[in-house]
Amino acid sequence: MESIEQIFSDKEGNHLLVALCFYDIEYKQEVLCIPEEYSNTKIIDIK
Repeated sequence: MESIEQIFSDKEGNHLLVALCFYDIEYKQEVLCIPEEYSNTKIIDIK
């Protein structure tokens, strides 16, 4: 699974972490039970 993370901060010292996790085809088919015809659909999890 590919992941991209970026940390942002403001002038008050607060921090925000944005993480995007991209699921691979095997995960989408085996765990999420997404049909093969939709396996090229981009699915991300934003935390």
